[in-house]
Amino acid sequence: MAAKTDKSIEALLQHSFKEMLQLLNKNQAFTTREVKGEFIEEQEFKTIMFTVSSSNFRLVVLLHFLPKSELNAELYDTLKLDPACSTQYYQDFICELGNNFCGVICRVLGAADFSTGMSTPAILANKKSIINLRSVCIDFETHAGGFVDNQVPLCASMCLFFNKGANMELNIPIPAASHEQENLGELEFF
Repeated sequence: MAAKTDKSIEALLQHSFKEMLQLLNKNQAFTTREVKGEFIEEQEFKTIMFTVSSSNFRLVVLLHFLPKSELNAELYDTLKLDPACSTQYYQDFICELGNNFCGVICRVLGAADFSTGMSTPAILANKKSIINLRSVCIDFETHAGGFVDNQVPLCASMCLFFNKGANMELNIPIPAASHEQENLGELEFF
C-alpha cells in the first residue's frame, strides 16, 4: 500500500468524522484523535456499518456508539438528546449522524472525481466488527475516537478494500474546514 493512499484515507476519516461531530459540537465538547482498532473492540460499543463504493474500491465505514443505557447526563446533553427518548429514537439519531458522516465522505470523493454510491445504515449484531473485517483482508484501516473529557461516546473506523485487479494509488484532496462548513445541515429524520 502506498503511503499517499494511507495518508489520504486517514485524512478522509479525520475530516469526515470531525464534520459529523460539528452537528453536535456547538459547545466544542468533542475532541477527536486517532485510536487503535483494539481500543474500539475493548469497549461496549454498538456499531453501524455503511459502505461507500466506487468502481475501483470500497470503503467500509463503521460508526461505533455507546448503547443508550451507558449514557450519563453529560453525554445526553452533549448529544442534545432527551434522556427519556426511546432506544429506537436514539439508534435512528445515530444512523442519521452516520448518514451525514458518509455524505461528507461521498462529497470529498466526488470532488476528487471518484464516482461513488453509499449504502443504507445497518446496525451490526456482532460486537467484534473490526476483527471480522480483518478476516477478509482489509487493504488499509484507520480509526478515530470522539472524546468528551475522558469519555468516548462515539468512534469511527474506515476500512479500505481495493477491488480485485484494481492497482491504484488514492490521492484525495481534503477541503478546508471553512468550505465544508457551508454544506452542513441539521439532522433530519425521514
